[in-house]
Amino acid sequence: MVEDYKNKYRFNLSCFIKNNIDSDFYIIKDTSRKLINDDKTLKLFLKQSKDVRIIIDKGDILGVSGILKIIENNVIKEYIKINAINKNIFERLLTVIIWNIKNNVLIKVKKDYKFMNILRNKGFEFVSSNEYEITFIYSKYKKRD
Repeated sequence: MVEDYKNKYRFNLSCFIKNNIDSDFYIIKDTSRKLINDDKTLKLFLKQSKDVRIIIDKGDILGVSGILKIIENNVIKEYIKINAINKNIFERLLTVIIWNIKNNVLIKVKKDYKFMNILRNKGFEFVSSNEYEITFIYSKYKKRD
């Protein structure tokens, strides 16, 4: 079950991010990327994020998601950050984000991202790309086919 993150899960979440390093699960600090893989970066992630949610089973965290607010060119943009052990967990976290967002939300991933097909299936649309990454957007109020 997807649930809101609470501080009582801090130790469990710390263990999860140390054992499930994902290059697309990072924060921005002083204009540089910091991989979320230790307690220091986890603390920054929790501070910078809103709507942090986890999936926990028998004390083990299977996935975590949050929405980071990033200022780009004096415009606030919201980016999804998800770290999940498999496709099912990723899709469950992403579905809850989609249900609860109020505006457009972006996700930036590597071109070989393992859950790319889920993004497309959920209605995320291409925005831009560079040599290594692709940015997608989910528009809350766009009419879907």
